[in-house]
Formats: sequence, structure tokens, C-alpha cells
Amino acid sequence: MKLPASATYRSPRISKRTLRFAWIAWFFHIGWVLLSIFIRSEAIFLPFLVFFIILLSEAALSGALHRDLPETEPSPPRDRIDVCLNTVMVASLLLAAFCFGMLLLNKGGPEQIDGIYYVVNHGDIIREISRNYYLFLSFCESLLASAGTLGMHTPLLHRIRNLCRLQNEMAR
Repeated sequence: MKLPASATYRSPRISKRTLRFAWIAWFFHIGWVLLSIFIRSEAIFLPFLVFFIILLSEAALSGALHRDLPETEPSPPRDRIDVCLNTVMVASLLLAAFCFGMLLLNKGGPEQIDGIYYVVNHGDIIREISRNYYLFLSFCESLLASAGTLGMHTPLLHRIRNLCRLQNEMAR
């Protein structure tokens, strides 16, 4: 794609290191989503915090937090990687929506108190549940955090990748 000579769009400068960091963080994020199948819901805070900080840093580096973003920005032609990223984003958001819906339908999250499994909402016990249902709701809680943040991380990776591709096009 060749941009016209009159193009005045100024995107933030994206280095190869920033793009590499975004890809590495994204692959680790995919791994966290896969591991959240086996991680209990109490262990999700630290990875959630780490990926939230990564999201903020990538957003700052890509210029997504800038106040004067243009309404439209040129975008390079789509390729297979774009399609793959969009598929991962939609799948992760659908998975997060399903998990949120399950927790919403149960009116709370799972908790174990004195060896008995309950659905608890803000400290109030809603009802007693079986161990298998407790494991299912714990699974949903873990996936909600990991898949939900992956749904936000993927568009940032997509933006950083497109800005890097635009820079390469404009340099030619």
C-alpha cells in the first residue's frame, strides 16, 4: 500500500523492540488463558495485575492514550495475521462473555467456607453448591479474567503491528 505524498498523519514512532515486546506479551497472555483452566480463581490476581500493567504500557507506547487521536488513520492491507488476531479477539471476548453470564446467572462467585462450597455475592452466602459446580464456577472466574484481558490485549497488538507496518510503508 502506497500512501499519498500529501498524507500528514503522524503516528507514534513504534520501534521493533516495542513490536517484539507486544508479541511476546501476547503469547504469554495466550499461555495464561490456557493455564487458567488449571489455576484456582484465588491465584488470578497477580497475572491479572501484570497483564493490566502491560496493557497500559502498550497503550502508552502505541499512542492509544493520546488525547488528539485522528478520527481515521490509514491502515495497511489485511493479511492472514490480521484475520488470526481478529479471530482470537472475538473468541476471547465470547468466552469472557459466557463466563460472565454464568457468574451473573448464579448471582455470585464460588467460595469454599469450612469445607463446604457456596455461591457468595459480596460476602452474602447465596446457596450451597456441589464440588463439581464449585470447580466449574472457579474455572469461569479464572477464564473471565484471563480471556477478558486477552480481548483487550489483542486489539492493542493489532494497533502496534499496523503502526509498525505503516512506518515501514512510509519509509519506502
